[in-house]
Amino acid sequence: EEEAEGEEEEGEEDYVVVYYYLIVALLIGMITFKIINTMKLSVPYTVAVFVEGFVVGGVHYEFFEASTGNFGNSLEMWVGINPHLLLYSLLPILIFGDSMKLNFEI
Repeated sequence: EEEAEGEEEEGEEDYVVVYYYLIVALLIGMITFKIINTMKLSVPYTVAVFVEGFVVGGVHYEFFEASTGNFGNSLEMWVGINPHLLLYSLLPILIFGDSMKLNFEI
């Protein structure tokens, strides 16, 4: 009975750990958006976020793969996400955001 309670608590902690990377990624995205708009950079937001994600993944696998902290566990959970879920949930938001900035005047 005690083992079942311990497993249940551990499972609940796994769901909380998933949000660590999500929160950090959202913060990085907001900071990037603010920097691009403040400095009037000509880099598209989606390209900047893609490069940042590529850098975060590369740094994690090159330097921190051996250490299994909560952030590393969270990142590993996001790496294992179903690609169709990721595509159907995040891509429309990015496309909509960029389409609202289009200039239709010739």
